[in-house]
Amino acid sequence: MKLIRSQIASELNNRLFNISAKILPERGIVFLEDKIKCTISSKIIDSGFSIWGKIRGINKYFCIRCLEPYPNTLNINFKVMLSHEKDSTNQETLETIFFHPNEEKINLGDLIADKISLDEPMKPICDINCKGLCTQCGVNINKSSCDCKLDETDSPWDELKKIDFNLK
Repeated sequence: MKLIRSQIASELNNRLFNISAKILPERGIVFLEDKIKCTISSKIIDSGFSIWGKIRGINKYFCIRCLEPYPNTLNINFKVMLSHEKDSTNQETLETIFFHPNEEKINLGDLIADKISLDEPMKPICDINCKGLCTQCGVNINKSSCDCKLDETDSPWDELKKIDFNLK
């Protein structure tokens, strides 16, 4: 998604951009809808521009318990500074992108793809009550039950029971 300097300088106020998910850089994200909605506001500041907004869309994750795909609604806030000063990119308080004064356009595709990628949970779960897969037969316990019995006599921890911890 490219923004033109004159658009940003006009101080956008919750301007809606519809972006095709296909134009975003590849990050391994699977989208259920091709449309991503991005609302952007901007403000002129001393060192360039401050832009902020919200990214909305629907992507797909796979549950780590049952391995089933499930939809996820994206609702990601962002704030970034577009600076024409190279040394201001070291500020720790705000994410900063260098925007050369001679450039007329800036591509925010990487920023948007990164924000969506960083929003992915470390352990995506379709439902807090997901029962997962049977460890014996692999059936999805959320959809059907199985008759498997857990064999607790052969535990991987049995070898630890043999260790004598009484040191003399």
